Amino acid sequence: MAEALLDVAGLRCGYTAAPVLEEVTFALRAGELAAVIGPNGSGKSTLLRALSRALRPEAGHVWVEGHDLYAASPRWAAQRLAVVPQDTRVDFAFTVREIVLMGRLPYLGRFAAEGAQDLKIAREALRQTGILPLEDRSILSISGGERQRVMIARALAQQTRLLLLDEPTAHLDINYQVEILRLVDSLRHDETRAILVVLHDLNLAAQFCDRVLLLHRGRLYADGTPAAVITRENIRRVYGAEVLVRRHPQTGRPYVVAEAGRGAPLFAEAAETPLLHVICGAGTGEAIFDTLLEQGLRVTAGVVNQGDSDQVAAQRLNIRYVDELPFTAITEGSHQSHLRFIEDADAVLLTPFPMGPANLPNLEAAHHALTLGKPVLLLEADGAAARDFSGGRALELYQRLRERGALPVSSLQDALARLATPRGA
Repeated sequence: MAEALLDVAGLRCGYTAAPVLEEVTFALRAGELAAVIGPNGSGKSTLLRALSRALRPEAGHVWVEGHDLYAASPRWAAQRLAVVPQDTRVDFAFTVREIVLMGRLPYLGRFAAEGAQDLKIAREALRQTGILPLEDRSILSISGGERQRVMIARALAQQTRLLLLDEPTAHLDINYQVEILRLVDSLRHDETRAILVVLHDLNLAAQFCDRVLLLHRGRLYADGTPAAVITRENIRRVYGAEVLVRRHPQTGRPYVVAEAGRGAPLFAEAAETPLLHVICGAGTGEAIFDTLLEQGLRVTAGVVNQGDSDQVAAQRLNIRYVDELPFTAITEGSHQSHLRFIEDADAVLLTPFPMGPANLPNLEAAHHALTLGKPVLLLEADGAAARDFSGGRALELYQRLRERGALPVSSLQDALARLATPRGA
C-alpha cells in the first residue's frame, strides 16, 4: 500500500468555543484523488484551512509525510503542500509566467531571484497545464478557466507531493469544469502525488474522484468510493434533499438528479437557527461568510454592488442578498429591500467596509435595526475613522450607532461569542 502523505487524526477546530470540526480522522495516500463534499456550513472550508496551516487545530494532529505539520517551519510545509484557493482574483497585471514563478518562492533564499532552473520548472508547469502559449499574457486578460489553470500551474511549480484545491470549478462553465478536473485527475497518475479537492457538485466528485469524504455538521459522516458515499439515503440525511441516484451509462459511477414534484421542502430545522444579516462591501463579507455558515448561522447580506467580491461570494454560497448596479450609489428601491432583510434578521453585523457617499444608506439601515430593537455588532469599530471617505458624514452616523447601543467587537470570534450570549446576560 502506498505511503500516507497526509494523515489526520482526531481533528478538532473552530473559531469560538463551539467547534466547527470535531473528531475528523482520515489518511490520504500517494496516487489518490479524494473529494470533500457536504452542504454549506458542514466544515469543508475549515478543514482546508486546518490542513494548510491557516487555522491551528484545538485538538488532534495533522501529519504530512510523517511530520507534524504545525511543528514544521513554513518553508518546510510550503515545499511539501500546495494550495489552490477558490478565489483566483489578482489585482495587479502580473504576467502568467510571473504568477507561476511565485510557486518557486519556498526554494529561494531571502532577496534571491529566480534562476534558470526555477524558470525551467515554471515553464514545465505551464506546459503541463496547457497554458505555455499564454506565459507572456497579463493575468488580467485571460478567461476564468485559464486563470484557474495558472493557479494550478503555480502549485505544480512548488513541486509538492500533496495538493489541496478549494472549489477549483467555482464560477466556471461546464466545459471548463470538466477541463479543470481532467487536468487535476491527470496530476496523480504517476502515483507520487495525493490530491484533496473541495467540491460542491456531487456529480463532478463522483465522476472524477476515486474517493469521497462527506462532512455533516463538522464530522466525517462517510468516507469511501463514490458509489458507497453518494447514495440517496446519505444525500437525504445530510443535505435534506430528495434525489434519484443513477449509474452513469459510460462509467458506471453514480450521478444525482433531483426528484421532481415530491414531498415538502425539508427546511424546518434550518428555520430554527439564528438569522444574521451582514452589512458589508469591498470583500469584507467574503472574508467571513464561510465561517458564519459553518457556525450554523443563516446569513443574508446587503447592499452590495454587482461584481463586488462580496456579491460573488454570496451568490456562490447561496446567501440571499440585496444588490445594486456596479459603481452605483444605493438607490431608494435597494434601500427599502435592505430594510426588509433587516426586519427578518435576528441580529445585524457591520463589517469594516469603506464608507463613502454611495453607501451611506447601509449605515442608515443599521440604525433601522437598532430602532427595531435588534442587536447590532460593529466589527473592528476602532478603525472607522480611517474608513470614512464621505467628508465626515459616515463617521457621524457610525458614532451615533455606538451611542445608541451598537456593540463594538474586535474580531469575528468576539462577534460569534456575543451572538451566542443571551441578551441581557
